[in-house]
Amino acid sequence: MFLAPTHKPIDMDALTRAALDRNAATAYALDIETGEVEFHSDFIDTPQEQTAASGRWDAHPERYFAPPRIPGYEQYRWREDFIRGIVATEDMRLAGALRRSIAGKDAFRRFTRILKDAGDGWTAGWRQWEADAAFEEIQLWLAALPVAIHEELDLDGSCDSCKDFAHGESFFVQQQRLERKAHE
Repeated sequence: MFLAPTHKPIDMDALTRAALDRNAATAYALDIETGEVEFHSDFIDTPQEQTAASGRWDAHPERYFAPPRIPGYEQYRWREDFIRGIVATEDMRLAGALRRSIAGKDAFRRFTRILKDAGDGWTAGWRQWEADAAFEEIQLWLAALPVAIHEELDLDGSCDSCKDFAHGESFFVQQQRLERKAHE
């Protein structure tokens, strides 16, 4: 979990959506006081709402940061990597169809349709691959911000290891304890 300087959690899902959004009619800003990502759209907001948001963002550049938009060519490269690294190892026919789908106009739409038609969880696999790649880009962006963003393990306390980590016990110490217990 990433925390804003105020120790409030940053909405990483919203940052991921913002980074993947290629629509020029939308705008996003991370509020580093709340950790929330504000969204505005030419299609939804009134001109007054757009002006108010833009004015607020511009008036407080130390508080609001526009997340990066991952360019289409980078998202295209992710598709190539997914085809080569995942699909081709499982289904060469599907890999060939996907390679052909990313050539030319409407490549992303064709790619998604072919994955959906293929079934067997290919769409979910792609969405996870895409989210992971976007998350890595967002991590780099957060690290480059001129404010201190903290990363903290998101331990829910539902397992013994989570409880031990929360109390400062390392994985190595946990392993030693489990090995001793196994030999008793």
